[in-house]
This record gives sequence, C-alpha cells and structure tokens, in this order.
Amino acid sequence: MRIIILAILFLHNQVFAYEEENKVICAITSKIAKFTQKNNSEINPYTITILNNQFGDLCKEMYKNIKINNKEIQVLYIDDIQNLNSTNILFIFDTPIDELNEILSFIKNKHILTVSTMRGFAQRGGMVQIYSQNQKLKLKINLDSVK
Repeated sequence: MRIIILAILFLHNQVFAYEEENKVICAITSKIAKFTQKNNSEINPYTITILNNQFGDLCKEMYKNIKINNKEIQVLYIDDIQNLNSTNILFIFDTPIDELNEILSFIKNKHILTVSTMRGFAQRGGMVQIYSQNQKLKLKINLDSVK
C-alpha cells in the first residue's frame, strides 16, 4: 500500500511539473508571437496553429485575454499539415524526422514562424527550438531559417 501511495505522489509531482513546463512553453510562444507580429500583420486574428497538440486547451486558456497589437489570438489544432490554413506561428510537437522534413518543405515559402520542443528541431531547419537545460527552458534559433 505504501508503494502505491508513493507512486501516486511521485506521478502527481511529475504531472504537475509537466503542466508547469507546458505553461511556460505556451508563455514563451506568446512572447515570440508579440516579438514577431509586425512581420505577419495581415493575418487577423493573430493565429497560432498547433500540430499534434499535446497542450490540451492550455494555450487557448492562457491566450484568451491576450492581444497582440490589438488583435485577438486564435489557437487552432491540426493533426495533418495538409489542414494548415493561414497562420502566423506553427508549433510542432514531436513528429518523426521524415514527417518533419515534409512539414518544413510544405511551409517553406509561407512566412510562418516554426516553433518546437523537438530535439534537433533548429538543426533540421526549424526556426525556434525550446529546450530544457539544467532545469531551465532556453531557445535555440536557426537564423538561416528565420531569414
């Protein structure tokens, strides 16, 4: 019985830490959105599309009272890159490398900022990779892709 209680407490703490990290990732994504908004000003509302969503409704909840240059933020969820419509930011959750290459090729000339927590995302052509190092979230930016 003690083992079960300890396991539940341990898993609860891990879930809480995971939820907190996701909140920070959503917050970082909104800060990136504010920083890059002027380059994509024709899209209204400001749109963040999440491919293979693992946030649940967390981002929608966090962004519901935030505006970027007086624009509401719209969060869209898609499971297939073929369903991508006009968007400012595409957040990509873990996906196989061959699919990532297809995604990046599909959006290559569409002026969409790509963000992900995938390992090696920036090296593979993604624009902004959010990663954890020493229990801190950091950004890796691929300047060639951003240009």
